[in-house]
Amino acid sequence: MLVDGTLAFMDGVGRIEARWQKFSAGTGRHSLAMGKPAAGDKVLYEEKIRKGYCCYFLPIFRQTHTFRYNCSEYELMTSVIVEDGWDDGTGGNPELKAGGLRDCYVEILVTSRIGRGMDFKFYVFGRKDEN
Repeated sequence: MLVDGTLAFMDGVGRIEARWQKFSAGTGRHSLAMGKPAAGDKVLYEEKIRKGYCCYFLPIFRQTHTFRYNCSEYELMTSVIVEDGWDDGTGGNPELKAGGLRDCYVEILVTSRIGRGMDFKFYVFGRKDEN
């Protein structure tokens, strides 16, 4: 009987996941852009994060990653871009947690969809004062 109960439970989890995916999956990419790189701007920092599915049989867990960048005293941030590598709407959501373009730091939290992975690139554009 334990096997039958386990199969019934797993079937129920699959139905819950299917319903969740219907509501949670958006359309397209979930990218974030603050500012716009201008002529003369350089990439001050870049980072890539890719995580696979998380606990597929228990679709209640999310994965997170925090992108952080602190400017040096000779740098000026002009743009921050977080680019979603998945175009099917299942990648996750970036959210500004602290800082920004007018500050000398930025912190962005990326949270995956429940039970899903993520693929994001983080870019900071700006100018360096060489003096």
